Amino acid sequence: MSAAPVERHVLKNRPGRRCVEFHGRMAETAFGRAIIDGRVRKRTDPERTRRLHERYLALHSALVAGRDPVWAGPRAPAITDVDMAAGWIEIEAFPGLALSRLPDGEARRRGLCGVARALAVLEADPVAAARWPDREWSAAREIENLARLWSGSGRPWPALAMPLARALAKHGEGPRVPAHRDLNEEQVLLDPERPDDARHWVDWDQASHAPAGLDLGNLLAHERLRALRREDEVGALEPPHRAAVVAAYREAGGRARRRVVGAWEAAACLRLAALARDRAVAAAAYRNPEWVPLPAGDAAQAEHWARLLELTAERAFGFAAQGGIRED
Repeated sequence: MSAAPVERHVLKNRPGRRCVEFHGRMAETAFGRAIIDGRVRKRTDPERTRRLHERYLALHSALVAGRDPVWAGPRAPAITDVDMAAGWIEIEAFPGLALSRLPDGEARRRGLCGVARALAVLEADPVAAARWPDREWSAAREIENLARLWSGSGRPWPALAMPLARALAKHGEGPRVPAHRDLNEEQVLLDPERPDDARHWVDWDQASHAPAGLDLGNLLAHERLRALRREDEVGALEPPHRAAVVAAYREAGGRARRRVVGAWEAAACLRLAALARDRAVAAAAYRNPEWVPLPAGDAAQAEHWARLLELTAERAFGFAAQGGIRED
């Protein structure tokens, strides 16, 4: 790899609310540009900066401080600088390439399974649970959030929503575990030559104690959305690596049953479907296409994605509903 000079990129900007920038060095690889080193600066208001500072300090204590380098759970980036009054915080930029850059194939399968194994380790770790940021998320809050998003989309709830809400209320609460709460292919940095080591996760802003299975369900739902971005409708309905990822999670000791994972995956698909239809949300923020996936390009494409995401939710919930969610 040949190193480039220090660069500055605006990754995402929501005027008046938040701006995220990268400052650092990058290099060309066979899969695209990879980070060598640098930092990410998040500009927001002073109160949110204070909360982010507290959250990342807790995450460093839970996932980095005193950990053996070979610990199999995920890592969170360290804080490099902060200015509370000015309303910004800087965190280290992990080296590597986003998992999203890897094409479907063996390396991508290994990367996704590495994420699943690291997630299982995180869910079972008592040190992380004790030191985790003091924030709670529940199945009830997920259902409330879905209702709010669907109301904002101007569409009635899909037929799946009520049975899914009942299933999550009954079986989705489960034990609270340390959770990322926005886990997807963009949040994992890795070396494409060593994709099994998929422990460097970024953007921990939503970290919470949440029900087991929520993170894995979100990761799998975004795999379906990834296929839609690639105009691969078959891949959206049947993600190529789904079974291997769930198996890796369970074999590593993941606490959520397969059918509970399917219910959380369905919930995430419905959330993404509602967001795809909300054009105001899509227009509210600038996204750098080299760093952040873009929303659907126009209303017709957004509607098409939304309908397919509803179908993928039904397919995912089939894993939860077939034979009853209590079985595994």
